[in-house]
Amino acid sequence: MIYQLPFGKGKMFLSHAGRLSDLAVGGWQVNSIITSHSGFPMAFTQVTNTSGSGITNRPDLVSGCDLYTGAHTVNKWFSTSCFATPTAQQLGNAPRTVGYGPQRTNVDFSLYKKFATFESQNVEFHAEFFNILNHSQFGLPDQGFGNATFGAISTTVHENRQVQFALKYLF
Repeated sequence: MIYQLPFGKGKMFLSHAGRLSDLAVGGWQVNSIITSHSGFPMAFTQVTNTSGSGITNRPDLVSGCDLYTGAHTVNKWFSTSCFATPTAQQLGNAPRTVGYGPQRTNVDFSLYKKFATFESQNVEFHAEFFNILNHSQFGLPDQGFGNATFGAISTTVHENRQVQFALKYLF
């Protein structure tokens, strides 16, 4: 989203403002990028090779088990009891992907103002806020059946809130 605020000379509000008032409130622009999705699919693997083949093994998915029994927490994102070790010489019946990791929402925001100086020269001010709401955005849980951390989330995928300012002189 890019939105030119309607304040200052030639705008809807304060169009007859004096030079100092226009300098303070005129010419501002706000920008935002919002990204949101319901989570990435999870692809489970088995840590030990019980099939005897050289390909990646999957665990067995227990029939009728609800993967999301209980609350989603970083320590246990899904019900780990829904998985079992396949019998010897079997690849495991878990599908390639089953279930989804944590949802993510990120909002970046910026303010921008251009100040006219002399003839064709300008000064630009930027204030940029990345992850302005400072939401924790977690990575996928451990999907390796047999790992001690199976089902736990141990990573984040986005930085905490970051703020930066810039002043640019164009001539």
